[in-house]
Amino acid sequence: MAIRIETVRREIVKPLSPTPSHLRNLKLSLLDQLTPAVYIPLVLFYSTNSKDSDDHLEARASDISLQVKSSLSKTLTHFYSFAGRIKDNLYVECNDEGITYVEARVNCILLDILHQPDEKVVAELLPIDNIASKEEDTGCLLLVQANFSNVVELLLVCVCLTSAAASLFPSRDIPFVDGTSNNDNPDTDKCISKRFVFNASKIEALKVLTTSEAIQQTTRVEVVTSLIWKCATRASRLNLGFSRPSFLSQTLNFRRTKTPTLHGSCMGNLASVIVARAPEEDEEIELKSLVVALRKGKEKFFQDFSKWVEKNEASLVISEGSKEMGDVFKEYDKVDLYMSTSWCRISLYESDFGLGKPIWVSSANAQYHIKNIVTMLDTKDGNGIEAWVYLSEQDMALFEQDQELLAFAALNPSILS
Repeated sequence: MAIRIETVRREIVKPLSPTPSHLRNLKLSLLDQLTPAVYIPLVLFYSTNSKDSDDHLEARASDISLQVKSSLSKTLTHFYSFAGRIKDNLYVECNDEGITYVEARVNCILLDILHQPDEKVVAELLPIDNIASKEEDTGCLLLVQANFSNVVELLLVCVCLTSAAASLFPSRDIPFVDGTSNNDNPDTDKCISKRFVFNASKIEALKVLTTSEAIQQTTRVEVVTSLIWKCATRASRLNLGFSRPSFLSQTLNFRRTKTPTLHGSCMGNLASVIVARAPEEDEEIELKSLVVALRKGKEKFFQDFSKWVEKNEASLVISEGSKEMGDVFKEYDKVDLYMSTSWCRISLYESDFGLGKPIWVSSANAQYHIKNIVTMLDTKDGNGIEAWVYLSEQDMALFEQDQELLAFAALNPSILS
């Protein structure tokens, strides 16, 4: 489906009140410095169910736009660093320069998008042409675009986060990690994305299947990640005609640790990765063994993390994870490496800008395709999982027909259902 977007206005929204002088500089953490300069896209869809005339709809869109801008301005007084600019990859100058706000009109209705979601279409709603934009280095840290159709409002938020964890992970004098360099990867042009939805009952069935003596209680993310990992590896091996080592790196959120230094609402890239390896004893990988591999990796990470924090050497958690990933990347052409990240339990469906809660929340990484990526979000009820899976065209052709996968996941079902 092709859509046409017309920009109505582009402006800067600033905090409602100035940032106090003693909060003008926010140090970056080492984690922020090492994170590639890439915007993180998030798209939220809202419906007004309005049946007004065109003139009234235009007035309604203007009123909502003013409401959203007012909400953003008030919010920026609390999250003031988003209105600042990164300086020398060392700190955020909280100078109240503001965020970019774009208002646009779209020539389609919400039902057109929700009936059969297409990430490429969703990505067209972004306020930037490329989420790996160089603007992130020195420009706005937050861009928001409100897209209005003739019956519905679509709101997009595109964010690059900054951090307040520099005391735990002190910054160093290092250059930006250029997120645009991944565009040179030859795999990017051959990648295809598909959306798979796991409802609550199917996830519960997966949990039953993966319960073992080693793990009495599995999590939603563990079982869904493991199933995708297993089926993606099987597709790769069928296409290759032989087996090779399979690894999965998973992003872990530091905010869920019991470390008193960190607060659950801390901003920034408070995350690291673990690397799990699929057992190679059996020709057919067991789902239980993958869940165990993920769990052991997480448990070891958090045990080590607590130990390093006690010794004031928390930065070792970064170097250890980087070394592990580096070792796998050295063998990139000889292994299957999958990278998974979860946005579950972030309460994205609670995002209310005065329009009520969104009817759908999605990522939009179509502009930044790299194969073997998995991004997971909650379904609206909070109990299921939506997974956007990025694979090579050849692997996706087999993956999307995998009967074990389809026994638990629906391929791109309508949001309306």
